[in-house]
Amino acid sequence: PDQLAALASCNLLVGLHCDGAVNEIIKAAATTHTNFVICACCVFPKQYPRTLENGKDVILREDLNVWIAEEVRRQGFNGEVASAHMDFEGANEVVFGICGERT
Repeated sequence: PDQLAALASCNLLVGLHCDGAVNEIIKAAATTHTNFVICACCVFPKQYPRTLENGKDVILREDLNVWIAEEVRRQGFNGEVASAHMDFEGANEVVFGICGERT
């Protein structure tokens, strides 16, 4: 509870190269209705098995980005969820959420 209160006081949750923490970032953003941005890099499908709504297993970074958007909505995030391309090489796709009214 104290951790959620601390997270609820934040304006933005940021995850960079965070496959191990993605699930928790999503849960925190959805629970506290806090803006978030996640720039995924590595995917560890054996440690963190995930499946897209279409039934495909999450293996590639692109899959993970789709899963992040699906999962945060599934967990009740009440804002806009989108993705963006950043103009540099490497892991340059982000998924972000801008919350609606905080509850």
